[in-house]
Amino acid sequence: MGAKMQSQSVPLLNKKKSFVITGYEKEIITKSDTTIKALQEGIVLNASSLKIHIKDLFNREIVYYLSKYKKSNQNTIIHQKPLVWNGERVFTNQLLTQHQDIIDSEFAIGNNLLIYYGNFCGYDFEDAVIVSKRVLYQQLFSSLHMDIYEFNFCYNNENDIEFSTLEIPKQSYYIKKNLDSLGIIKEGEKILTGSILLTKIKVAKPTYTYKSIFKLIYSIFGKTIRNIKDNSLYIQTGKSGRVSKIELFLVNINSRHKYKTYNNSYLKCRIFICKQRFLTVGDKLCGRYGNKGILSYIAENADLPFLQNSFYPDIIVGALGIPSRMNLGQLFEALVGKISFSYNIRILPSFTTSSNLYFNYLKILIYNFLMFNNFKKGFNWLYNFNLPGKFIIRDGRTGVKLKSSVLCGVSRYSKLIHMIKDKLHFRTTGPYTEILQQPLKGKKNLGGQRFGEMEIWALEAFGASYNLKEILNYKSDDCFARNNLKEYLLFRNTELQNSTITESFRVILKEFNGLILNLELFLITDDLEENYLNLTINY
Repeated sequence: MGAKMQSQSVPLLNKKKSFVITGYEKEIITKSDTTIKALQEGIVLNASSLKIHIKDLFNREIVYYLSKYKKSNQNTIIHQKPLVWNGERVFTNQLLTQHQDIIDSEFAIGNNLLIYYGNFCGYDFEDAVIVSKRVLYQQLFSSLHMDIYEFNFCYNNENDIEFSTLEIPKQSYYIKKNLDSLGIIKEGEKILTGSILLTKIKVAKPTYTYKSIFKLIYSIFGKTIRNIKDNSLYIQTGKSGRVSKIELFLVNINSRHKYKTYNNSYLKCRIFICKQRFLTVGDKLCGRYGNKGILSYIAENADLPFLQNSFYPDIIVGALGIPSRMNLGQLFEALVGKISFSYNIRILPSFTTSSNLYFNYLKILIYNFLMFNNFKKGFNWLYNFNLPGKFIIRDGRTGVKLKSSVLCGVSRYSKLIHMIKDKLHFRTTGPYTEILQQPLKGKKNLGGQRFGEMEIWALEAFGASYNLKEILNYKSDDCFARNNLKEYLLFRNTELQNSTITESFRVILKEFNGLILNLELFLITDDLEENYLNLTINY
């Protein structure tokens, strides 16, 4: 589980090397395909940020090109930096570059946090985690992401061509304020949802249907009009960032290149958009042992429980997730990390000498380190003989000492690719389908939340009749009730009326009419008693 979560980790801007190491940090880098390794032994002639020149033993020059600001499969940035200098002798399979996941030729994708296993106002429910604002202020989990938009300008003949211009129809100056004279967005501009990246106009030859109208306009006004279609590129819903780079490629027009592009394109434009993601509520954090959780609350530093040396935790994790999953390794990591943090050293736990001590080796090692640390620092609370490995803490809001002791330590946590910015979706007003008059589905189409059949059963089980009426009528396909509710809320000039027949039921009636079937409802009255009679109709 931990290895699977590690593959989903995001490179961080401010990362640190781990206190508790495994010995395989450098081994992972040597077997990774994201770095450049020397193919032959030789001398470095020139090392720059773009390429590395090496002359090998056979007097051959080998050039290694570095990847600069490339996009990964998870929309993160791959940026390689040289590790060698001019005149250095390199050997076969030696690392020549490092990227955003490497610190001093070691694999590092997270940060060391002071962790506290306990609860905090119920925010640790269902494996959720709580972090302090210090983590947010120091940007320990801030990451950089990139989106690339690529599109072509095509042509078929002289009368059917695509080009970019500022003269686009039905657009105001406010929409075009961030564009340059060519109709392309400027570098460094901030873009939001709905912003225009590039204007693209397609001018087509007039069709046979409107040919007579075009001739009439030309004979009257002396001007030729064409069919113009706006194919401009807009930012999708939920996307934002800043334009970092724009690339333009002039495609060579000949028969050889035409079959490679599969269209008659003469110009290609590529826009790079970068955005910085800060840690927010809803992001997913994970440790080394698969102990993942969703961030539920960002607490003030003064409200968190603190130790006797006024240290407050960076992250609070619920203790109920440990015995059920039986991953006790995170507890050992926290204690060993606490020792390494106190001594300012890095620890590599080795089990080669534990053949005589068996399973008590790690326990004795941790307790001895804590006891020696207790004598070195001069604080009796660092190692409690009655509660070894645990600490007494106080409430940050009241200062009252808590009744039970807790386990505090230093563990390594990383941020996963599952971020709330990519999953969050809401809708105030939006489009409806043309036939059923129901809200569209999907985040891209600004659709509504799908309320399925089993969710309807849940509301029926609790007797939530008004919620059912609101979801199935007002927020769905009852057009009359929807307009009536809008006038009632905005203008207060009408009374809120009962729901009518939904649009989907009207579509079913039209389908029956197509089968030469007609459905009508009747009311039979008794003239003598002046009341309605019950009538049962089996359709």
